[in-house]
Amino acid sequence: IDGYDLVAPSVGRQTDPAAAVSLLDYLPDDTVVCIVEPAEVAALAEAFHHRLGKSGGVFDPQELETRISRLAVAELWAFGPTRDDGIVEVKLGIQSIQRLETATDEALAELERLCADNEVWVYCENPAERERFGEILATSHAALAKKVTTVIGHVRHGFYWPGEKLVLAAHHEIFHRHVPPRRLRRVRSGRPIDSFIDLQIGDYVVHVNHGIARFEGLRQLERDERTEEYLTLRFADRALLHVPVTEIQLVQKYIGSRRGHPTLSKLGGKSWALRKQRVAEAVHDLAAELLRIQAIRATAEGVSYAGESEWLGRFEQEFPYTETEDQLSAMKDISADLAEARPMDRLLCGDVGYGKTELAMRAAFKVVEAGPELVFKDGKWKPRVRRPGGGPAVCPVVWHDRGAELEAWRARY
Repeated sequence: IDGYDLVAPSVGRQTDPAAAVSLLDYLPDDTVVCIVEPAEVAALAEAFHHRLGKSGGVFDPQELETRISRLAVAELWAFGPTRDDGIVEVKLGIQSIQRLETATDEALAELERLCADNEVWVYCENPAERERFGEILATSHAALAKKVTTVIGHVRHGFYWPGEKLVLAAHHEIFHRHVPPRRLRRVRSGRPIDSFIDLQIGDYVVHVNHGIARFEGLRQLERDERTEEYLTLRFADRALLHVPVTEIQLVQKYIGSRRGHPTLSKLGGKSWALRKQRVAEAVHDLAAELLRIQAIRATAEGVSYAGESEWLGRFEQEFPYTETEDQLSAMKDISADLAEARPMDRLLCGDVGYGKTELAMRAAFKVVEAGPELVFKDGKWKPRVRRPGGGPAVCPVVWHDRGAELEAWRARY
């Protein structure tokens, strides 16, 4: 149980301090409470109590100690207890495996040495990772392959327990794949707020029929013996236009690329209509050019990367996270594009940390398997193998518009 849950059963709710109860009050008398690093938990309890107090749902640490005294308590210390008050101390003698932090070959050699007198367990994140690990052991460490036990699960850090002759290691430690857990933010669907709520007095806006104006605020005006709310817009020559809130769709917030303030349109003039006409013609020309380019691309010959190989399947299965629905849908579309014998034209967009790079690496893996040279134009891509030991290919990455680096790479390869 997290230490915070013990000291703060009702943070964020208004409670009667006299009626407040702790989780400890509901536990049976034969419960054993394990506290990891008691000194840290005590310091955390003091900090929360000092900041929030019991009115915020946080118990006094001394009161909490009294409540917990009726139960058996096991304290877990990494370096031994800091106090001596007659507690029964049991030293487990568990040790870290330092050589797992070195190169993969040395880590496997260390496990092979330990398996001579100990039981060795290796935890893998998924079945594909477990299968690939077994193949590596069978090829290069036959003795370890016969004695090691591989299971599916997550272990943050391995350890060696001499007293029980037990060695427990994590696959990500052996291959130095320390992947932090990913927490997906839930996307909440809902109706967007009306745009005028975002407007501030002085903001520039665009009226569909009259052009650029400055927002002067909201006003209540009487019309036909009825009081309605209007947006007041100021145009050039200090002309005012009152737009009913019910026609808010005619007004949008101005978004311009130029620095400084835009020129206000003249209310009732022809300049705005002429500007819209020129823009419409430019959009028409742009659409025609896009259609021409798309027609050329549609008729151009490309390379088809159809089918799913065994290695690609393993590469996908070794992904340490669970794919989102959007990832699966996007990868399906990308695979369909790659299967077509024409140049691919797709832009993948997404928030930070939502798995765009993973999809790009899967597409790259599929292309590399077919043999062609892979060139990335974006300078942010760097040469790397994301899953050591997870596949048969290593792909050097080349930047497109860097002549010296490209020539140096060609000289090496």
